[in-house]
Amino acid sequence: MSSSVEVYNEYHRKYFKDYYGRNREKYRAQRKRWREKVKDEVLAAYGDKCACCGESTHEFLCIDHVNGRGNEHRRKLGSPGGHTFYSWLIKNNFPEGYRVLCYNCNNVISMYGYCPHQIGVN
Repeated sequence: MSSSVEVYNEYHRKYFKDYYGRNREKYRAQRKRWREKVKDEVLAAYGDKCACCGESTHEFLCIDHVNGRGNEHRRKLGSPGGHTFYSWLIKNNFPEGYRVLCYNCNNVISMYGYCPHQIGVN
């Protein structure tokens, strides 16, 4: 015999599956706007430009763990990164130890331990 909670959960699962089927594009557009808003809020809190080269185009920017260990931290959170990680930063009142970097600076620091911008090499 099913409980009222199971019936309630099954009803809502069906309702949202049907809703999503009928409103797929609207739902995707809303989620995209939400993800952009979350990223914009986090970038603004951490300086809105790359701490290394000064790039300010939001599409090129991401959040860096200042002391490394980003993969380890995201694994601990159960977050692959992106908006899930950005939401965690918001919920935790933008803790210290993070900075804005562009993807180029972030990747080269991750791979080589330094960025050419930091030593004046172009």
